[in-house]
Formats: sequence, C-alpha cells, structure tokens
Amino acid sequence: MALSGRRGVDLSSAGSLSHAALFAEDQARYVITCRPGDAEGVITEANARNIEVLRLGVVAGESLIVAASASISLDELRNVHEGWFPAFMRS
Repeated sequence: MALSGRRGVDLSSAGSLSHAALFAEDQARYVITCRPGDAEGVITEANARNIEVLRLGVVAGESLIVAASASISLDELRNVHEGWFPAFMRS
C-alpha cells in the first residue's frame, strides 16, 4: 500500500509484533487506512461487530518505519522490490 500510494508508514505503534505478523499474507487479514480522526470510530465499530482489530501505525512521511528495528525510504524499497527480478535475469 505504501509503494502504490507513495505514502510512508510508521509502524512504531505495532509494538512487539514479528515481521511475519506485520507482512505475511493471509486470506483473513486486512490492512485498512482511514483519516486520523476516524481511527477510534473504526476500531469501536469493529469491536462492536466482534472483529479483532489492531492499530498498527500511521501513514506519514516517505519511509517505511518498523518500530526501532528498521527504516527504509520508499524510493529504496521500490528499487529493491521492483529491481530484483531484472537483476536476477541479467546474471
């Protein structure tokens, strides 16, 4: 989402979640974004419907920040994400 939206994300509030919990794909797991002022309402509504919800972070800046463990600019992330296959094919 960060790459396609060209918006950074700070996942510092994700606490001690593992990288697998944050980034693994799962048919029953969704990441949504909303305006900052709407977050509490979204969480309240999800809880009222018995849907487990966790606030992971905020959309901000031009980097992906994962707590204190990692930070990468979207430009660098895009280069790694989109560039590995062409580099692989050249070798």
